[in-house]
Amino acid sequence: MKNKSDLKEKMFTLLTDLKIAGIDIQYIRCDDSGENKAFYDACRAKGYNIKFEFSGPRTPQRNGKVERKFQTFYGRIRAMLNHAGFENGERSGIWAECARTITFLSNITASKPKEKCPYQLLFGSKPKLPSSFKIFGEIGVVTTNDNVQGKLKN
Repeated sequence: MKNKSDLKEKMFTLLTDLKIAGIDIQYIRCDDSGENKAFYDACRAKGYNIKFEFSGPRTPQRNGKVERKFQTFYGRIRAMLNHAGFENGERSGIWAECARTITFLSNITASKPKEKCPYQLLFGSKPKLPSSFKIFGEIGVVTTNDNVQGKLKN
């Protein structure tokens, strides 16, 4: 999302997709920010029977699991950026791609042996892994139509 105000529409799309997949959301836990309250009001207006649990203002410690997950993700993002050798100016332009990659990897890996990953729990099947996994920050050559593009092009 580009803006927090986009939350309501994105969440309704997610709720619709989950309903199609046969999953009914019963609870949503969130902070008491304006966009969350707007989503709550919109859910009530549309007749969704979802119970909202709002944490108190300025109390991230009440959202222990979520806050811990954020810290784990931030640590992984920093590790990716450090390993790839990105400097401060470059980091701001690529951190969202790091977050997307970390989220993807988190969703397709189980946290304990013999446990299903989040993707399997949601869709009931193992995820299809991309055949083009690369090390983050690896040097690559962009090609289109089997021709190498760049300064040294014939």
